[in-house]
Amino acid sequence: MDSAAALRFLMPADQVYCVHTQENGLVGRTSDSFWRFFGILHQRLERSVVRNASAVVVFNEDYAKVVQRWNPRAVFSPTWYDPALIDTEGKHENGYEVLWVGRLETPKDPELAVRTFCELVARDPEQPWTLQILGSGTRAAEVKAAVCAAPESVQQRIVLRGRVDPAQVAQEMARAGIFLMTSHPGYEGYPRVLVEAMASGLPAVVTQGSDTGRLIADGRTGYTCGRTPQELAARIIDAQAISRSDVKAAVAKLDAPSLVSRIFSLSNGRAERKDGVV
Repeated sequence: MDSAAALRFLMPADQVYCVHTQENGLVGRTSDSFWRFFGILHQRLERSVVRNASAVVVFNEDYAKVVQRWNPRAVFSPTWYDPALIDTEGKHENGYEVLWVGRLETPKDPELAVRTFCELVARDPEQPWTLQILGSGTRAAEVKAAVCAAPESVQQRIVLRGRVDPAQVAQEMARAGIFLMTSHPGYEGYPRVLVEAMASGLPAVVTQGSDTGRLIADGRTGYTCGRTPQELAARIIDAQAISRSDVKAAVAKLDAPSLVSRIFSLSNGRAERKDGVV
């Protein structure tokens, strides 16, 4: 938003503005943005940017309905996966591997993933469960401390990979068994990482507020849970019975070639809009 506001002042021209967060997503109590200290100012500036934009794309369906009151040209769009990157025919040879991908920051709550995995191993110790965490951030030390606080037998099953490139993320999604997402409510716009994981065939166990695109159907593509390690661990075990074909089918139409071309066409007025959706 701040970049859009500055560019409108420095380089007056038609502007297509894209919003990737929920309403007040950057100013909530679990946000890691500096805008959390200037909530009212952020809201006022964003409303000004939206009203002056020639087109607005909002990657959150609920917030899109709010933004459309400021600018009737605003539309909602889901986000996408790149079929040139994501392996939709992966073998998932590590069927007992739980995969977590994201920034190691407060809104994503990576420590909850570690606590959930400890509970998972306690519940189902005979299976070769592992947890792989991909990502870096300011809470890396806290995540490592959470791992070190676990029993030694559990520590050996957890791998903190740090930051990896998109191609490596895609490879791990094609090998893993279950996807775990632990974001706090109020932050995610339309999480691409969840779309990519499901396009790879990973049943997803997510906390309430993570699946803003409403992609998870309990028992069919994954499970939506509260924030207790006990519930999350139980649903990870249950998710092993989910068909990977059903998971992939749920996001099959969210491919980049289809969605991105429609978004780009907004700038020249050629995009089709139906009920405020690209």
